Amino acid sequence: MTGFRFQLVMEPTIPAFEKALNAGAYDFAYMNPYHYVVAHRRQGYQAIVRDVENDLYGVVVVAKGSGLTNVAMLDGRKVAFPAPNAMGASLIPRAEFIRKFHIKISEVYVKSHDSAYLNVLLGQTDAAGGIRVTFDQLKPEIRDGLTIIHETERFPPHPLAAHSRVPAAAVVRIQQALLELGRDRQGLRLLAEVPIKSVGPASDQEYETLRHLGLEAFYVDQ
Repeated sequence: MTGFRFQLVMEPTIPAFEKALNAGAYDFAYMNPYHYVVAHRRQGYQAIVRDVENDLYGVVVVAKGSGLTNVAMLDGRKVAFPAPNAMGASLIPRAEFIRKFHIKISEVYVKSHDSAYLNVLLGQTDAAGGIRVTFDQLKPEIRDGLTIIHETERFPPHPLAAHSRVPAAAVVRIQQALLELGRDRQGLRLLAEVPIKSVGPASDQEYETLRHLGLEAFYVDQ
């Protein structure tokens, strides 16, 4: 479709991905919105496509029957997160805990969304940060043991971005190919695995509000 061949890189952890991204290791990368803000500033990555139907937002979950019914009750308790810079699952919840709810928690980083949820189910932590998409994808036997007590503010979702070294003509061809995928049934099935429900063009300007949230106070350099 594009005439290009790609090598897919799947890093074992979020921090490993962040380290490579910040070094400009990828020609194209799919990243969370705040990763994009940092990668744009450091390496010149430019957003080219994103899901134009769904927003990104975090969720805070607890075990059913725990008696925890609101975020204020987490003051002083242990909360699991996949990684410090997972935007919806960690950055935004941690910022809201302090700035909106005025609570302090004990942070536990467990490398993945699934591990964060399992920590709650197994009683290792009192709560976990995640995003709605990964929560909905849990096996029923895990999801049914958890309940959401908070949803964070919403933001434009993960973009696919191109490094500044990629020729502009190549970026346009790849963007158009991805948009074309969204126009047929097989392409939609492939994009749903990302997950992207409805693909559309993305622009740097759409992520401008994130640059003014003060999230650098919570960001951890890898």
